[in-house]
Amino acid sequence: MSMSIDIIASQVTHLISQGCTTYDILRVAAHYRRIELETHLFNTLGGRIAEGPFKGMSYLGQAHASTLSPKLLGTYEQELQDAVMKLSKYYDHFLDIGCAEGYYTTGMALQANIRSVIGIDINPESLTAARQLAKLNNIESKCKFTEDLISAAKNLNKNSLVMIDVDGAELKAIDDLFCYSSIDTIQTCCFIIETDYNLDRSSNKDRIIETMVNKGFKLDANIKQSNEKRLSKIAEGLTRSFLDLAIYSMEGRPSDQSWLILTSDKALSNS
Repeated sequence: MSMSIDIIASQVTHLISQGCTTYDILRVAAHYRRIELETHLFNTLGGRIAEGPFKGMSYLGQAHASTLSPKLLGTYEQELQDAVMKLSKYYDHFLDIGCAEGYYTTGMALQANIRSVIGIDINPESLTAARQLAKLNNIESKCKFTEDLISAAKNLNKNSLVMIDVDGAELKAIDDLFCYSSIDTIQTCCFIIETDYNLDRSSNKDRIIETMVNKGFKLDANIKQSNEKRLSKIAEGLTRSFLDLAIYSMEGRPSDQSWLILTSDKALSNS
């Protein structure tokens, strides 16, 4: 998506006339540059993930609620990758609440041990993309997608690995899941929950832990973000621009989020 210098100059002039700051203009410029880089990377890699646990997986030319480049490069949520793949060996089913375009649903469905996958998202466009991604990788028979968390909770399988990433609505998702699932079933599950913010912009990490502990679960790990995990050797081979490297590495998330892994004594990974 290349733009001529005249168009860029015209847009910058318009932004300044609207009262935008230099910071605002740089953000807009970075957005357009990110789209260019994502298109170039997708074409360079032939639409497949280059590294990481889902290496070789065919991908879409879009991402929902995140950025595309880290997923194609295999650096997306790299801090979590080893833990997810280790846990996947213990569980038969995978439930992804906040599945977006299906990075994890398709990736986990491709793992031999995972028998079934359910992806949940409130955005219909995300669900459409998730179905397309599953079909692209020929694993649609293992995957179901829905907007309805309550229905999924009622049909939750024992021995499920449950991932929750819902941009601040984690506590509501936890409450719904525990309200409508069998206690005998849910105690056999392992939870991976991404922390976010309360309404006052404070972290909801402590509230999530307290809620889960009160429901009989314990905190096995608190995996913190590590910005050094963001850079990719593949990206370094594509550009000498520090700005482009930074854009390739951006996941579009705050800097202080973490991932909580919680289980009860009845979970398979504790046996």
